[in-house]
Amino acid sequence: GRVAEAMHSWQAAIGNNPADIRILREGLGFVVSQKSPPKEFLEFTVNHAFWLLRLGGTNTADAELTLNLMTRYEMQDYVVRVGENLEDRLADNSLGLLLRSYFQMGRVRNFAKLWDKHPETFSRDAELQVYRNAWLANWGPAATLQAGREALKAAQADPKLRSLANRLQLQVSNAMRDEATYGQVLRLMEEDHDATLVDHARHWTLINALGRREEARDLARNYPAVARSPMEVRVLVTTLSSLGLTELSVSILDQQLKTYGFDAELWLTQANNLVTQKQWAELRTLAFSIRNEVGLQGGLDAYSQYLEALAEMNLERPEAARAAADRLAKSAGTTP
Repeated sequence: GRVAEAMHSWQAAIGNNPADIRILREGLGFVVSQKSPPKEFLEFTVNHAFWLLRLGGTNTADAELTLNLMTRYEMQDYVVRVGENLEDRLADNSLGLLLRSYFQMGRVRNFAKLWDKHPETFSRDAELQVYRNAWLANWGPAATLQAGREALKAAQADPKLRSLANRLQLQVSNAMRDEATYGQVLRLMEEDHDATLVDHARHWTLINALGRREEARDLARNYPAVARSPMEVRVLVTTLSSLGLTELSVSILDQQLKTYGFDAELWLTQANNLVTQKQWAELRTLAFSIRNEVGLQGGLDAYSQYLEALAEMNLERPEAARAAADRLAKSAGTTP
């Protein structure tokens, strides 16, 4: 469609002028203007958002553009990564994005501190007030718990706030270890086609925590997972591993790395999986794949040498292990 054509044109322009900040800003701004930007351009846009921050010295306007971009792609972890050290410089709208992401990522203390800095600004936003009520329902002062829960329930009955209020109710129920309410709300969200992979993964974790491990494992095995972001992949595979389904975690992550290979944490997670499973030949292959992943921009090359040395040692190939270790020492010696 026209969006894809425009994106391809932008990619070509960037390729011809990689250091042109104006073109970078225009291209990223176009992505932000799309309600649901195509996932096929996720790696390119994320990498160039961080490239823009480097070129521009992380100026506030570029940081806010990046926060909007990450929000469009539902990458709340990246919103926090970029925004948490810039709180004092962000405009109200960007602070709202950061506030939402703090809560969604379980950073409730950061949420409370940021709210307390700008209570009047945030309270004027109906959606942010729902976040506040969710916080009051479980993490606020004892005197506010009941009022927060009632306000959150009222928001669930409001058609404009229902989707958000239901998702926040899941977080509250999870924190309270209230699986009955969590399951009930999750079913309602399924009927509304509103439930996400993360919502289900947290449900399995809650069920497991309550001593119903086999039920959690069965639900996880049978769920048709389709991840929409690197964060969803991380939540999924980490949950599977915690349920003892490491082989399934390895298999899924192997496929997802083809789409989200630019995300360093996914490679670290897969390496940990393979070490846990003692799959040394696969670990050796992973080390090569890390160095060949263009999206990582060499950021994990030294780590890949370590993985290669570890794999070769356990494969009883001492000379190859020593060579990898020597390359690791050499790269460490030349790193600024």
